[in-house]
Amino acid sequence: MNLQNITSLTIGIGGAGSSGLVYIDDIRLYPSRCIPEKVPGDLTGDCIVDLDDLAVIADNWLKRPLSVEYKFDSGFLDTSGNNRHGVGQNNPTVADGILKLNGTNFVDIPLGSDNPFDGSRDFSIAMDFKTDTPGILLSSARNDERENHSMSVYVHHWDEPYSGEVIYDNYSVGSATVEDDPLDGEWHNMVVTYDADRELFIVYLDGMAGEATEMNPPIPGVTADTVRIGGSLNIAYPYDESVNDLTGDIDNIRIFNFTLTQVDVNRLPIVPTGPADLNGDGVVDQADQDIVEANIGPEKLWP
Repeated sequence: MNLQNITSLTIGIGGAGSSGLVYIDDIRLYPSRCIPEKVPGDLTGDCIVDLDDLAVIADNWLKRPLSVEYKFDSGFLDTSGNNRHGVGQNNPTVADGILKLNGTNFVDIPLGSDNPFDGSRDFSIAMDFKTDTPGILLSSARNDERENHSMSVYVHHWDEPYSGEVIYDNYSVGSATVEDDPLDGEWHNMVVTYDADRELFIVYLDGMAGEATEMNPPIPGVTADTVRIGGSLNIAYPYDESVNDLTGDIDNIRIFNFTLTQVDVNRLPIVPTGPADLNGDGVVDQADQDIVEANIGPEKLWP
């Protein structure tokens, strides 16, 4: 039978108590192929569950996908499981599950030496915001000495296009633009991802991705300090004369320990599963190792 010339196939059903026709169309033959998502326990993408996958489990042992999560349903409590509860500065308020800032108050995140923004590892930042003026959404810095370093995630516009950006030491390293004004006093979303291996930033504004941007100059040392929501930690760097500390609202702010994909961004505020968290319970532990060990064996191709 030459399958290449078949446009449809009709099969008669015979046998005791049976009758009728089954119509089959669009028949395709594929060679066996590697589809990692079809192989439980494959964390390296080679369709083989082996010691390399167990090594991924070990590298991520007890790691949670979230470094910080503030839903603001219970003040400044961190709901990531890491107990990094926010510290209010100048009396910020929470009302109806929303952080409200007036340009003079902030919430600091006590990450300390676990600050991910030194560029040595993957991270992602996601938040919802509402404002009608350009403002800093999040910043990180060693201190406010000019010779030291700082980072800022902010939203602004130059009439058009409207832009969300990441800057380090007054140098823009990534941006995304949208057609609709994100400074219209309505809710919008900003996501920033960083891939440490490739040293690439991507900024997403309302789900629209900017171009992947290589970090140049390299990310400065911002390792052992606080991260601030709504304002700059380094007042020596104004970033831009039109961008001030945030006057507006913030909700669902999350810092991830891995690089979100476009699919992850589109699914927010649902928290995606982190690397090696095979059972999706929010932490890499014995249950995930058990899944790998149960599937160790020869290469598994599909179909």
